[in-house]
Amino acid sequence: MPQVTCHDTFANAQLKRRPYPLKAGAYKLREARHRLLRMMETVDAISDYLREPNSLMKGAALGPCCTKDDKACWLRNLPKQVADMLGYDIQPSIAALTGDGIAEKMVLAELAGARARVDQLLVDCEAQRTRLKGKGKSEYGAIKSGQTDLYDLLVGADRIAEHALQLGRRLAP
Repeated sequence: MPQVTCHDTFANAQLKRRPYPLKAGAYKLREARHRLLRMMETVDAISDYLREPNSLMKGAALGPCCTKDDKACWLRNLPKQVADMLGYDIQPSIAALTGDGIAEKMVLAELAGARARVDQLLVDCEAQRTRLKGKGKSEYGAIKSGQTDLYDLLVGADRIAEHALQLGRRLAP
């Protein structure tokens, strides 16, 4: 059976969003940034735990998104989670910024730039998904040392959302 790629995940997320169009986008971008921050906190908590493995009881939470026991699975699925968020929340939210009073011409320009950044981030997500296939534990050393490329996926998605939110702030009097 073929593996579901991050590009597939992104496309499926866009299809899932279609029946639920957004009337405005800024609130959804803020929600996405909050979720991304929670995911970053989880990566940080996993890093802390890997440096001090006896600090938590079995099954204890590692940040807001996973437990001590499912950290390898959560890390392995993180690239697809980012791809899903890009397709279901972030890119559609940028397109919906007209509902926040931003001129359509400006939204279209922002969306074009965001699409290019999303395309590159999806390539990065897929590279990480392929690298981690079936072995999230292989990332432990990089996380422990603070050098994980998974964190960069979260930061990249956050930057796309933040850049779009700045569009409204640049227009404010």
